Amino acid sequence: MKMEQTAYRIFVFILLSLSLSITSAKSAESPQDFLRKTAKADWVFIGLGCGGDEPRYNVARMAMDAIAEKLDPPQSAFTESPDLSFVTLGDGQKVLLVKSYWRVEKNDALLTSLKQWMEGHGIPSNRVVVFHPEMTLAVGEYDIQCNDQSHTHFKHSYHFFNIDTPRVRIGIGPKPDGVKKKDFAHSPFTEAELIQWKAARDHLVTNVGEILGTINVHKPLEAPAAKTDGTFATLGAERSSEARYDWMFVGLGNPGEQYSLNLHNAGFIAIDAIATNFGSSQIAPRSGLELKSAHLYSGKRILLVKPQTYMNLSGQNLESLLNCYKIPSNRVVVFHDEMYSELGRFSLCHGGLPAGVKGLHNGVQSLEAPLGLNYWRMRIGIGSPGSGVNKAAYVLSNFDDVGLKAVEAGLRRFSSKIDAVLDKINLANIAVTTAETSLDEP
Repeated sequence: MKMEQTAYRIFVFILLSLSLSITSAKSAESPQDFLRKTAKADWVFIGLGCGGDEPRYNVARMAMDAIAEKLDPPQSAFTESPDLSFVTLGDGQKVLLVKSYWRVEKNDALLTSLKQWMEGHGIPSNRVVVFHPEMTLAVGEYDIQCNDQSHTHFKHSYHFFNIDTPRVRIGIGPKPDGVKKKDFAHSPFTEAELIQWKAARDHLVTNVGEILGTINVHKPLEAPAAKTDGTFATLGAERSSEARYDWMFVGLGNPGEQYSLNLHNAGFIAIDAIATNFGSSQIAPRSGLELKSAHLYSGKRILLVKPQTYMNLSGQNLESLLNCYKIPSNRVVVFHDEMYSELGRFSLCHGGLPAGVKGLHNGVQSLEAPLGLNYWRMRIGIGSPGSGVNKAAYVLSNFDDVGLKAVEAGLRRFSSKIDAVLDKINLANIAVTTAETSLDEP
């Protein structure tokens, strides 16, 4: 009797196992089967990784899951196919999510099916966004570039995507000295890194629309094919893949609530007001920098920057930012407080002064290394300290109501003339002048 019961249990177990296998086989469609029934997409997102449960080298594949899960309403992803999913963004755009692999045999089969599907639906390669881990960026950072055929992430994929295929690099570094790249790539996140990665992931997912808007502005479907040097034509001007901002505004100040209303924080106050007046989107912060993106009514795109390294080290991380976004220094405007200038007066002047010049603003002195002297300064008057008042104590004192209203009035004047000011700078860049110009002058 016991033997019969045992045999019966084994028989039931086998039947259940077969049933589960059949169900799994039905639910896990091949890429070809899934794509055959998938409608045309507005975008294709490809997350590169190695598969498995190693988070560092799978951040891009994990981002694909997060994009679907964080949508409003949330959408279940990769239930029909382990590598492909079709989702709708909040604004109605259709996106095909793809989890790709490093391994050539898996990658080629998947991407071959994908390319055939794209060609069948007339989807150009500049509507594909490739997400991949990047060791040169710190955990918690991400940026956008065009496809670089020298990059190892694409060495097995050149024949699938053109050079105008944009890519989102997700930071997993920096790699410690002496550690092999392969070992580092497959190492787990530390607890602190995991927190940073999750914050960056959530920020990326929240700003998917901003990412696509950036790519649309700088890679319109009608744009000519990209050149072999990685540049492409857009809006009548040639720019590199990351030159997606027309100007950079840098506000000088000290981070922290205790300094927020200091005279010395006039630059921060200006950047915050510009962000509010023109609408802005938060960008994932880079090391020691708070970043926002703003659009002027004329269509100009401004990268708003607030260094978080305290006033005297304001320039410390700007060089890497300039290199990243390919913004020339003569299209950088630095906002800072100016002692002995009328309270609330905004005046534009060209260039910094060499470090060591007596009486020069310490924050401005720190800008020479990253910017040189060929940039622009918007000086915000904070008045003069009274007789016998220590200068350092004065700039670290708070604006009173009268002073704050004067600066706010100056900011309103600047905001109303911002396009004219930038046009004036453009003309001046052709024949640079060091003369100071007040916004109150014609």
